[in-house]
This record gives sequence, structure tokens and C-alpha cells, in this order.
Amino acid sequence: MSEPSLPRREVAEPARTARAPAPRVDSPLPPFLWTAVVLALVGGFALGGSLFLHQTAWRFPASQAHGHVQVFGWAGLLVLGVGLHFLPRLRGARLVAPGLVPWVLGLYASGLVVRLVAQPLAAFLPAVWPLLPLSGALEIAGAALAVGMLVATGRRGRPLRDATGLLPVLPYLVLAFTSLLVALVLNLAGLLVVGAPAPGALWQPLVPAPWDPLLVHLGLIGFLVPISLAMSVRTFPLYLRVKVPSTPALRATFAALLAGLVLRLAALAGGPLVLDALGRLLEGAALVAAAAVIDVPLLRTRAAVLAAAQARAIQHGGAPRPVLPPASDWRAADGLLRSAYAWLVAAAALLLVGAALSLAGAPAPPLDAERHALGAGFITLLIFGMGARLLPGFQGREHLVSARLVWATFWLGNAAALLRVGPLLWPWLLVLGGAPPTPPPAPVLALSGLLDAIAVAAFGWNLWQSYHTARR
Repeated sequence: MSEPSLPRREVAEPARTARAPAPRVDSPLPPFLWTAVVLALVGGFALGGSLFLHQTAWRFPASQAHGHVQVFGWAGLLVLGVGLHFLPRLRGARLVAPGLVPWVLGLYASGLVVRLVAQPLAAFLPAVWPLLPLSGALEIAGAALAVGMLVATGRRGRPLRDATGLLPVLPYLVLAFTSLLVALVLNLAGLLVVGAPAPGALWQPLVPAPWDPLLVHLGLIGFLVPISLAMSVRTFPLYLRVKVPSTPALRATFAALLAGLVLRLAALAGGPLVLDALGRLLEGAALVAAAAVIDVPLLRTRAAVLAAAQARAIQHGGAPRPVLPPASDWRAADGLLRSAYAWLVAAAALLLVGAALSLAGAPAPPLDAERHALGAGFITLLIFGMGARLLPGFQGREHLVSARLVWATFWLGNAAALLRVGPLLWPWLLVLGGAPPTPPPAPVLALSGLLDAIAVAAFGWNLWQSYHTARR
């Protein structure tokens, strides 16, 4: 695959109004985007932060519902929406049966809303427990419909061997959507295992182990991480001016990620602990390799790409074009993308340290820290950064309305991730030093949820204004 040419935004056209807007592109994404933002605000970050301040009977069911909505709602809805817009174009074919898109959103989002309401409510009103498996069935129906549409679309267009932009990331896409469907099947199975409350028995509406750990790990490492890496491979050479990753390196990274995922799933299903340690080792190595192959956040190849573009311009008889600094919102978006990958490397470090300590018989870092380094750090910041760079183009715009709001998401999102992961690691470090275990400070964790909720609100409002301005 050839290197991308120098983008127009890096030549002498700094004014935002110097260029006529591009034609608006009809996209299935916006309803998925607004639904994801609302779910993140109501049942995601705000609910997650408040749980640390209330020790009530519904805390644990609400916490489980919160985690499910974060992985499969806030991030999952955006993946489905972007996938239905972006992947057909990557394949070079029109989306099959676009009239079914509202059904995808209606079924999938309805399942998430029912889960968010019914699981905490069941702690007080056990009679509502049948709504829990109903929520799981609705989610499966919506996801299966979306994946079926994408598979049918993938069977159209030019021969697959000619889809040079798709082939390097195809294994990541297949793993991601397969993991999504398997995770949602496990979710339904776990909700059925909860069962009806027995008279006079202590009953909690919680998906038990191994169902919940399996589906959460599949949702993060099997679904969200591969799809995020695939999108990065296709877009970062254009946005961050890094080289297009080599296909053999991508395949080796994928093999390590898949092997680590399988080993850790086997351990979570009841296998020996050595499988978990080996799985952490392979997953951690795969995440470090992904950051190196995609070249973020170090950006080692950026200067080489820019120099090559200037050399091509001279070779074709042109003069070297001045490279101007990008606009403020793009600088903030680039910072979000780089910091997202810094959090991916941090999650990889936790995995590698955990593997070494587990093999040595010492306590590994808490699983919650690994999950939030990926979820609150890598995934959320990547959404913010891609939202500022990728989503305006879906509506014929180059920029979002407010650069200040993009900077707000950068600072708030990174602060929230730091306050969510750091307090989880401090008690673990004390235990390693021989101190008795202590709980992480609840007010700091609650503050993390508040900051992320404000960041999501700023992100959503900025996109809402930009979207409706483009439609005028």
C-alpha cells in the first residue's frame, strides 16, 4: 500500500473559511452517536461515579449494569454506527438493506436500556427479573442484524483480493464482530442463569462467574481493542502522518493478541492460573506491538512521511510546500489520539507486570485497573479523538464548531482516566510492600466519573452543534 499524500490542511490554508464545505454525506451514524452519548451520561460515567458514594442494596447490580452499558453501549453503539458507515466504503460497496439500520439501533439500544433499568430495579422488585434475559435477547437481535448486513455487504463489490485497504485489517474486523456476538450470547446465558428469585432466599440480580468475566473480557480485548486497532490502521496515516503499517507486522500482532485472548478466556472459564499469566504476557506484548506498528504515540515515522511528500512534489516539478501547524481543534484531537495509545501502552504494562508477578506467585495488578486503562483511557480517548477528526467529515465538514470543547475533552478525559486507574493501583502497591489491603478512596473514583461525564457532555454537544450547522 502506498504512503498517503500530504494533506491539504498542512499547506498554506490556515483559515477555516477559506474553502467551501464538502457535500454532506448521508450517514447512518448520528442516531447511534446520540444514543451512545445519552447512555454514557445516564448509565455510564455518571452512574459509575455515583456508585462509590452510595452503599445501597442496588449498588452491585447497578455496577454490573454500568459496566455492561459502558462496553456494549457507549463504545459498542459507536462501533456499530461507524461500522455501518465506514466499512461498506472500505469494501467499495453500498450497504445492504440500509432500511434495516433503524431496526439495528432500536433492538440493540432497547436491550441496553432495559438492562440499565431492570437490573438495579430487580434488587427491590424481584418480579421484574424476566426483563433481564429479554434485554440480552434484544441486544443479540440488534447486533446480529448489523453483522449480517455487514457480511452481506462484504460479499459484494470488487474481488476481495483487490480490496487492498481492507485485507490487512480484515482479521481484526472478523475477530471483533465475532467476539461481539459471542459475548452477547454469554451475556444472555448469564442472565438466564440468574434465574427467578426463590421465596425467602437471599437473591441478587447479578450475572455470576464465569459468565460476567468472560463476556467483559471478550467485549474489551476481543471486540473493542481489535476494532480500534483496525480503524487506527486505516485512518492514522492520514491524520497523524505516520507510515502505513506493514501487513506482516499486523498479522504477527494479531496472532499474539488472539492467542493471549484464548488463553485468558480459558483461565476465566476455570483453567489453571498459568494460562492467565501466559495470556497476560501475550496480550501485553500484542498491545505494545500494536502501538509500535501503528507508530503511536512516538510518531517515529511522521518526519519521514512529510519529507517523502515534499520530495514527491519536487520530483513532479513543484516547489516544496510550507508545512503549517494544524488548527487548534486538530491539535487537540491529535493529542487525544496519542494519549489514547499512551493508555494502551499503560494497559500493556499492567498486563506484562501482572504476568511476571503471577508466575512468581505475587499478587498481580487489580483486574479493574487493567479494564479501566483500556476503557476509560484507550477506548474513551480514542472515541474523543476520532470524533473530532473523523466524524465531521461524515457530514461534509472539516472541523467541529468549538476547538475549546475538543481541548476540554482532552484534559478532562485524561484526568478522569488517571483518577480512575491510579487509586486502584495505590492499594495494590501497598500490599506488594507488605501493608494490609485498603480500599481505594471512593471520593476520588467518584470525581473520575464526574469528569468523564462532563467530557462526554462536551463531546456530544460539540458534535451536535457541528452536525446541525452542517445540515443548514
